[in-house]
Amino acid sequence: MGTEQRAGLALGCLLLALGCASPVIAPVEPPSGGLFGYYSAPLETNFEATPLGSKVGYSQLHFFREPFSGYRVPVFTISDASVREAAANGFIQKIHYADYQVLNILGFYVQVTIRVAGD
Repeated sequence: MGTEQRAGLALGCLLLALGCASPVIAPVEPPSGGLFGYYSAPLETNFEATPLGSKVGYSQLHFFREPFSGYRVPVFTISDASVREAAANGFIQKIHYADYQVLNILGFYVQVTIRVAGD
């Protein structure tokens, strides 16, 4: 395999990896605004007999995306927005429900908040 072919293969793999990078993957993904967006959606879709619980916990992630290529790749991330972290912050032993909120400003700054409810 020649140098040009290796470079093409490496570039193709990089573009494939960048195209698969997405900050939020959930069962419900509301459309985001181009200049500003703030929305909330559930992380699950089974709501039959789901109690909310007596405690609520939050975890939050801030990240900045590269705005020029069109791939929206996170280049700088601060903190941990996991369900486990939100449960620990709310002193929750049993999680009943989880949702998320996203704040998007100009597609460059994104804040993701995970909220869990339980006991």
